[in-house]
Amino acid sequence: WISFLDEWSLFADLDRERKAKPPRKIDRGPDFSDIRSASKVSTEVRDHYGLGTFALPDLFAFLDEQGVLVCQAKLGDISQDGISGAFYNHPILGYCILINAQTSQGRQMFTLAHEFAHALFHYGANECIISVAGENSNREQFADAFAANLLVPAKGLKDIIQETGLVNRISEYDALQLASYFKVSYAFMLNRLLFERHINLEQRNDWQTLSPRSLAKHIGLNASMFRSRIDEEPYLSRYPASVLKKVRELIEGDVLSVGQAASLLRLDVLTLQT
Repeated sequence: WISFLDEWSLFADLDRERKAKPPRKIDRGPDFSDIRSASKVSTEVRDHYGLGTFALPDLFAFLDEQGVLVCQAKLGDISQDGISGAFYNHPILGYCILINAQTSQGRQMFTLAHEFAHALFHYGANECIISVAGENSNREQFADAFAANLLVPAKGLKDIIQETGLVNRISEYDALQLASYFKVSYAFMLNRLLFERHINLEQRNDWQTLSPRSLAKHIGLNASMFRSRIDEEPYLSRYPASVLKKVRELIEGDVLSVGQAASLLRLDVLTLQT
């Protein structure tokens, strides 16, 4: 990934502003990790970007639009000490994030929000910040708390529960539908519901043993976001739209041949051509 970033920096559209520091309004310094402030600063970030209090847009597209270079790669099973993601403030490209393509869509959203926290509040790191299961540093705990509140803010969750008449009567199916709406994993939503006291510990413990895919099929909900992607190949989806657009321009402008572009993107020529 780092090798690709270094090579890509020779071709990237550097006129398209890359972020290496957050906007002044939400900047808390290069190494801010006060977990008690995670909810507050996540609200500030949502307000700054005009994201409201409900479900976020496509985070991959949003971050690409903000000048954050997000790539995906097969990084293994995160339940076996695999890497869920990484952040690197590249000296030329600025904010760069890597996501484990083998995790579910809901897990990827959490990882994106977690790495975005590193970008906004830990941009002073001189090294690549790698997120691994079980890491318990103040920096990682803050990024987890920020991601939780960014993805499912307390106010937005409370409002939608009230608007849908679910106060004090949430079922496991409702929890799944909320997870689908906020584009997060079922397990994550159960923990948010517990933390915000919309369900109790016994409910969380009972429901987390259930298969979200089975629950989704039972109520006719699209189960694709809850399935594992452990055996899938990311191919072109490992790169953001901005990179693929620039590669097309480089090929059409005879700056790169198809073969050179395929080598740069670590893809075979046939995949790139299709």
